[in-house]
Amino acid sequence: MSKTCKRSGSRWSSSIIAVTLTGAAAVYGAPPVTPPARTEFLSVNDPRPLADAADQLQKRFGIPITYEDPPYLYSSDIVDLRLEPVESHVDRDHPTWIPRFGRIELKYLVSGGENRIDDLAAALEQAIQVHASNGNAGSFRLDRERDALSLIPTAAKGADGRLAPIKPVLDTEVVLPAGARPGEELLELIMTELNRKSGFKINHGWAVGITHAVESTGGAETARSALRRLLEAQPMKLTWRLFYDPPSREYFLNIIPLPH
Repeated sequence: MSKTCKRSGSRWSSSIIAVTLTGAAAVYGAPPVTPPARTEFLSVNDPRPLADAADQLQKRFGIPITYEDPPYLYSSDIVDLRLEPVESHVDRDHPTWIPRFGRIELKYLVSGGENRIDDLAAALEQAIQVHASNGNAGSFRLDRERDALSLIPTAAKGADGRLAPIKPVLDTEVVLPAGARPGEELLELIMTELNRKSGFKINHGWAVGITHAVESTGGAETARSALRRLLEAQPMKLTWRLFYDPPSREYFLNIIPLPH
């Protein structure tokens, strides 16, 4: 019998010990094993490099990041897409004006712990710094409110080419009627207030996943805060992209689901 136990022990004893230790950890509350930290790489070449960086990072982390364009008013900050070496179905007979392409490349640390939003915020701060050092159009800041992350423009070049501070469109103060109302109705009220007060024309782009009602207190708040409340009330993870269209000098608000 002892010989049999010795022969089988080499195969099974380590498994038994592992199961026993795992059970003990569960019973006695031992901390779980934290995955090791790792370094990841981000590379972007896009007309809106920070928006593209946000798209990639929110997909990797599973955490929404909202993004707002500055107005692109300086002639050197926009390009005709027909002149860019991109693989795209471009109308070669008519100009298509877009923000000029910009690059962001960086390595960022993922700690392996549970507080992933701190890792994501640090990666976004790096992206903002690289965006600025590369001379890409517009200056930005990262805004963090609880678990909400937003890339917000802070400065842009005017028609004279001078970089100057700007008031972000979604900093516009809105006052929404008190009470609960369907999400789509609240979005329409926010858009109406923005068009009335921001100094820009704000158009609907994509808007999907808004199915639940939202409560408003009737007090003043920024349009950004109102949009956050709207999206947080929905069952699907949503984010927004507020894009500026250089030819029309108008904005388009897109509300989109978080990619899987």
